[in-house]
Amino acid sequence: MGAGAAVIAPHRFVACCLLGAGLAGALQPGATVRADPCEVGTVGVDTSLTSSVTHMGVECGNAGGETFIAADTLIRSVAVWRVAAQTPYGGYLKLWITEVDSAGVPQVDRKVLDGPVITVPFGDGIHPIKMEWTFDPPFALPRKGAYYFAAQDWCGGHWGLLLSSSDAYAGGRAWRSGRTCFDPEGCSLYRPPQVIPNDLVFTIEFCRPEATTPVQRTSWGKLKILYR
Repeated sequence: MGAGAAVIAPHRFVACCLLGAGLAGALQPGATVRADPCEVGTVGVDTSLTSSVTHMGVECGNAGGETFIAADTLIRSVAVWRVAAQTPYGGYLKLWITEVDSAGVPQVDRKVLDGPVITVPFGDGIHPIKMEWTFDPPFALPRKGAYYFAAQDWCGGHWGLLLSSSDAYAGGRAWRSGRTCFDPEGCSLYRPPQVIPNDLVFTIEFCRPEATTPVQRTSWGKLKILYR
């Protein structure tokens, strides 16, 4: 990690999640590094399309997420934002990506990505706080098409994830899972999730395949934690 990056350590509220969840395995770094820059394309909902009172509360293992359309298969980063007032804050978020059914409903038992876990404790108290998972090499989806990503409270926090003030993203819908912090099998996605009227504020960056070196399908790569 570069200078200023946070160290991911066990949280005092997440003991229930660590049992059976394999946190050490989720934090395993990748062995391959992307040698060349990639041509980047993005999908998502900008922070300008929200307000300070429009957010999704997630806690105790809840996950807030969005279904999306992947026109490319290589993901360079996924970002969500929390409300500006949540600083400093020591909670943890885990990223999931799953498949969806023909109606666009998340299928959380058909996981494509399990992890990683990050913490982004600080913001400036004025602007929304960006929380970003970055993959180097990029993470490879099995195919183009519709998927679901979810940012899950790693069983110990209380998050206000920003929502748009309207239906701002035509390619998907926002969803929220149920609590799982008391699940004896550990912190996991709850099925089925509940649809939310407005879209999550998010950004997904894709790399065009012809502009990148080969990636490892089984590794999510070196995690970089960015502060905004």
